[in-house]
Amino acid sequence: MSFLNNLSGDFLKRLSGGNMDPAQPNDQQDMGQLMGGVPQDAFQQHATNALSQVDPQEYQNHIMPGVGGTNPLGGLGKGMLGSLAGSLIGNMVGGQMGGGMGSLAGSLAGSMAGGQMAQGGIGGLANMLGLNHSDPQQMDAQDVAKVAAHAQQNNPGALAATAAQYQNQPNVLQSLLGNKALLLAGAGLAAGVMSGQLKPTF
Repeated sequence: MSFLNNLSGDFLKRLSGGNMDPAQPNDQQDMGQLMGGVPQDAFQQHATNALSQVDPQEYQNHIMPGVGGTNPLGGLGKGMLGSLAGSLIGNMVGGQMGGGMGSLAGSLAGSMAGGQMAQGGIGGLANMLGLNHSDPQQMDAQDVAKVAAHAQQNNPGALAATAAQYQNQPNVLQSLLGNKALLLAGAGLAAGVMSGQLKPTF
């Protein structure tokens, strides 16, 4: 069974047209399949475009714990928060360095040794954002949310690169990107799949 056979044509049309309710269970399943089934570079490109279109205040309202009584990152667990923080910081630093260093820096910052090596560069960011910890592995949901909000406003490509590392984990994507960015990215991806310009990875 092919990728397109698993996704309903109605879902792709509604998503590409911006007429989808993200709360529908079948749509959530199809969205997860779409996000996980496209090439990582295409996902990252569409996520960057989507994050650039989301108002920074709206994204901050989504990601910050306690705003509106929500905590989207709170249920992910300490290990996942450390991984997200390491990846975000690494992609932000790597994006400034240029050339594919984001993934390497994210991997290093996410590791214990790499986290210690990167403390100098992370320290300035930690002070600027008022983080409780400068070691990504020790960051809580509040710290990760501050880093994500900063990235969305100043370097959406870094946030999209981090999201792309988790494109097969819908709950992480939902927590990190929020409904609006997820739907905008999904609309672009659905349009690409329907036009045949975007081929699935399986």
